[in-house]
Amino acid sequence: MSKKIDNFIEHLVKLTKSKRGSSILPKFKKSNPTKLFQIGRYIYPYLPTQNESWSNTCFIHTARLFAINPRHTDTKLFGESIRPLIGEYSEEGMNRRFLSFLDATEEASIFQHLGTLIRLSASKRIPINWADLLQGLTHWEADDMWVQNKFSRDFWEQPKTEKEKINSPEMA
Repeated sequence: MSKKIDNFIEHLVKLTKSKRGSSILPKFKKSNPTKLFQIGRYIYPYLPTQNESWSNTCFIHTARLFAINPRHTDTKLFGESIRPLIGEYSEEGMNRRFLSFLDATEEASIFQHLGTLIRLSASKRIPINWADLLQGLTHWEADDMWVQNKFSRDFWEQPKTEKEKINSPEMA
């Protein structure tokens, strides 16, 4: 699945850099998920398979959210890429928003809370690790909730200073 995800995100990033893509991406934002035929030719070739309903849903919503904030980074994980919002908005409010996203279990709720985070990141021009996000979303329903735990750790864990990195047991 990772290769499919990487190809899909690469496709979305390429769309942002083309004249055609700059006119297409706004349609992603406005498209009704039940009327995907409007943007289908740009999404369908990249969907996993017809049998993977949840994965397909995640790909489609990711395309729609990408259109809101087409800035991509692969140097930070999803939680890390959202963390700067704490400095831009109230820490309590951002913690509450992020926790609401992590606690969401229904499709509409997941993507509603995620949409809020993406809109906030777009307003501050903060890039998102779209591949890490999509990879996590496709496994959202895992019984052990490893995705929510990973995103939580990536968001709330304090980044190590250069000195801490050098002295860490991993570097020894």
